[in-house]
Amino acid sequence: MLLTRWFQLLQWFPVLATVLLTAIFIRRRLFRELPFFFSYLSAALLIGAIRYVGASNLKASAYFYIYWISDLVGTPLVFLAIYEVFLKRLFPGFFKTRLYRNFFPLVGGAILFLTILTAIQAPDRSAAFQSASQAFDFARTTILGFCVVLFLFMGRRWTRYNFAIVMGFGIQAAVAMINAAVRARLHRPSPVFGYLELIAYNVACLIWLIGFWKREKPARVASADQVNLQTVQQAREWEGKVKELITPGKRKL
Repeated sequence: MLLTRWFQLLQWFPVLATVLLTAIFIRRRLFRELPFFFSYLSAALLIGAIRYVGASNLKASAYFYIYWISDLVGTPLVFLAIYEVFLKRLFPGFFKTRLYRNFFPLVGGAILFLTILTAIQAPDRSAAFQSASQAFDFARTTILGFCVVLFLFMGRRWTRYNFAIVMGFGIQAAVAMINAAVRARLHRPSPVFGYLELIAYNVACLIWLIGFWKREKPARVASADQVNLQTVQQAREWEGKVKELITPGKRKL
């Protein structure tokens, strides 16, 4: 009985947290500053409502499609929120270099292609949806890891909003990857790690709620022109290093 109550609390807390976050975004007009993350929050509320209605009124076979399709539909919004934090807020000058400007579209296209290819080769519909979800989890974890390493290497400073968003998605991604590894090892879903994913989502919502509860103080930075000039210079240096790794012979000619 106690476990049932805890499970119900874990299911309803993200709903309450998301409603409060949405209200904070609307009241402070943060949707102008973080439109993609606000879209993710709005979609999470809509998906939660659709799943609740589907679980209460539809058969298990119909709810299966509702659950997995809504999961895949919501996944691109996670990538857009990550894109918004790293490439629009932390490294805005990277858009002036071709390598970084095309990075996310190329990665997104590759992820979509590999996901479809993996799903087609799956033996049944359940395996197809799970394979697609695992591919997105792997891509999310990889992109988050790359961006965090780049952020630390280049000596940037976290703001509270950015840190909360990345930390929440990072915890979700780490637990999802562990769950996928355990599932592949056991050749079946693990109920324990299924609960851990739900707990991770609760923790992420709590981090977001704490991060956005108070207004973020404006960071003291140099002038916009100076910041952009420094960022562009760093981006070009990285682009040159990547080109040297890819085509070392051309540099020596």
